[in-house]
Amino acid sequence: MISIISDVHIKKKGDDAYHLFINFLNHEKVKSSHKVILLGDIFDLLVGGDKNFYEEYKEIFVKINELMDKGVEVYYLEGNHDFHIGNFLNKYLGHENFNFSPELLKIEHLGKSILLSHGDDIEIENPSYKIYSKIIRSVPIQILAERIVPFSITKSIGDWASSRSRKKNLKKYNEKSLVIRDKFRRSAEELYQKENFDLIVTGHSHVKDSYESPLGFKYLNNGYAPIEKTFIHISELQEFISLS
Repeated sequence: MISIISDVHIKKKGDDAYHLFINFLNHEKVKSSHKVILLGDIFDLLVGGDKNFYEEYKEIFVKINELMDKGVEVYYLEGNHDFHIGNFLNKYLGHENFNFSPELLKIEHLGKSILLSHGDDIEIENPSYKIYSKIIRSVPIQILAERIVPFSITKSIGDWASSRSRKKNLKKYNEKSLVIRDKFRRSAEELYQKENFDLIVTGHSHVKDSYESPLGFKYLNNGYAPIEKTFIHISELQEFISLS
């Protein structure tokens, strides 16, 4: 069994998204899963990471380690709000059952091939974002994030950016959800021409979707977790499980 969540966007300890993610980690289906996939943007801003960030969210890291101690494999894929975090996560989740990936990843389940992607790395028709993504994921930005910029400044920037974008993005996804949904379906179909998979699971779009492509694969997206209050659970079937 596999449990997957993305786009939780925890902004601070104790907020609704924080408690939602704790509920996810405590859910019986998650604790009984063979694999737990954290598909990016779990935090609203985590760049580089340091001990102060770990201390603030220690409960989360402890619970993830407890899952791994019980034999659950945990995968963390970078998003566009949490990046340059490989060294940080490997330090505080340095377990034999922890797997980190800065890019899309393919796994096997019951003889089926599952492609996992945060979603920004497969998105088509957004050239300005591709340029932005290359910049923020560059080596100079990684050096700044990991070695130079202190946690307090990173957190202040994140709080400011979140407050500016929250209302704008909510309006955007409400008004253009079908357009965004269809674009990500096309993105998955374009990727299918290059890859071989039976199922692709992404996040990033904030638009929940379950789509059987005529090309012969299935596409799943859990949407924006604080709104949907669900996660994806895969066994013999694929289903959305409520966290409310």
